[in-house]
Amino acid sequence: MTDYDYDDRPEADDGYSIPRRHWSQQVHKTSQYQALRRQHRRYCALERNDDGSYGLPCWRCNQPINYQLAWPHPQSYSLDHHIPVRQSPELALALANFRPSHLRCNLSEYQDDGADEIDIGEPSETW
Repeated sequence: MTDYDYDDRPEADDGYSIPRRHWSQQVHKTSQYQALRRQHRRYCALERNDDGSYGLPCWRCNQPINYQLAWPHPQSYSLDHHIPVRQSPELALALANFRPSHLRCNLSEYQDDGADEIDIGEPSETW
């Protein structure tokens, strides 16, 4: 690596670079992440919707989330990241990257084959 190459890998306090997958797991265990997660859950649960109900819906399926359910219920609240932590670990603690989701919806992202569906709209003619 030359002096002018940019290394965007996160580093541990000892200067040893940690692989991204291990780094994101370590971040999720920190007290700072847990506090931000609790703060986000309270915010989402108290947010008032247009119809007068409370609680932000799941950003993936747009269905209401029951914030009273505890983990590991599939319909319980789960903190999801708009930009996945495995892609950009530096955004793991960014509140702007947090989204409310059902645990089931959040886990289904990781069971996909990794191919993003692209909505190209309606065809202009029948092919």
